[in-house]
Amino acid sequence: MPRIKYGNFMITGFMGALVGLMVTFQTSSIDPSNASYQTMFYAIAGAVIGGTALASGSGTIIGAFLGALMLSILQDGFNLIGISANPLPIIFGGAILIAMIANVQLARLRRAGRRMMSTPEPDGQRPAGRARRQQRADGRRRRRAPGRAHLRSGSAR
Repeated sequence: MPRIKYGNFMITGFMGALVGLMVTFQTSSIDPSNASYQTMFYAIAGAVIGGTALASGSGTIIGAFLGALMLSILQDGFNLIGISANPLPIIFGGAILIAMIANVQLARLRRAGRRMMSTPEPDGQRPAGRARRQQRADGRRRRRAPGRAHLRSGSAR
């Protein structure tokens, strides 16, 4: 698992460096204050509209891509219609608020669905309190890999 994480961080860092080089060539400047807030705002707005949660940062690549696509369609559509670009950040801010509210509501519905779909005990009653916690703890102990017993006991080989 750490190899995958390190690999992902390496790929992300490399891609960030490539984007930095592209922006440098586009603006003909290496000054970091030369880039405006708009680039960062559009990146975050695309990710949030695509379904990425601001609190936890969990989301999908496809969702972020679709959010960025929606933002570009909005921006190009407003230009084609002839609407001024001045209120565009306000419209994007409203889209972010709507996406955040929808994301929170969908998360609540998913949690409620999981609770409704949980399997009841054979007699139809779920154990309460301490018995339920003990069942969860027993389930966690059973799920551990059997080949790592030496790590659980604390003894070294």
